[in-house]
Amino acid sequence: MERLRFGLATFLAWAMLIARVEAVDSASKDCMAADADRSIAGCTAVLRRSKETRSNRAKALYNRGIALRDKGDLDWALVDFDEAIQLNPKDANAFNNRGITHRDKGDLDRALSDFNAAIRLSPKHANAFYNRGNTYGQKGELDRAIADYDRTLRLNPKNANAFYNRGITYRDKGDLDRALADFNAAIRLSPTDPDGYFGRGSVHERNRDYEAALVDYETALKINARHANALKGSDRVRALVQQR
Repeated sequence: MERLRFGLATFLAWAMLIARVEAVDSASKDCMAADADRSIAGCTAVLRRSKETRSNRAKALYNRGIALRDKGDLDWALVDFDEAIQLNPKDANAFNNRGITHRDKGDLDRALSDFNAAIRLSPKHANAFYNRGNTYGQKGELDRAIADYDRTLRLNPKNANAFYNRGITYRDKGDLDRALADFNAAIRLSPTDPDGYFGRGSVHERNRDYEAALVDYETALKINARHANALKGSDRVRALVQQR
């Protein structure tokens, strides 16, 4: 069978169309990239398209907002999250991430408002409960923080960070037994995270079990030699042992 032949003009038009499609696909992929600069560039290219759908614009704004926040550009991140929410006011993730950005700026009340909105839209949003718990902790509302960590762990029992943060909260309330149990759980779930060992060491120190505290602080330092809290804990406990 004889192959169809394209004239030169038709061929060039076809080639340009293919190039445009490839560029569109490339921008969309870049918009979802983990690298912040690449994501910002890709999302910006998507947003420059005159005929992009409302849904895709909301996603691009959301992704660019996360990338901007990762680079520390919190004000522009908020601009993108605001517009993403205007385009899709039912996106619980957008509220959750705007809440994180408000919290990073120190605006805890606005952060709580956004986490509340995320939870209303998605009552099983474990990350929103976790982030709200962290914010309550920053405000000194420890019982509310614990309640949210409880909800987080019911929804996601493998969240080592929630165990760690709940452990810190119990420790600060003076409930050392529960704190110890949470740090043990955090270590089981994430044995290469130095924070769990530091947390457990701090409980041992408060219980005046200095040998056990030192073991945990030193374990944390083996994982991360620059762990500031473990360094301070290790020096403090060594001094206490020498005074005996």
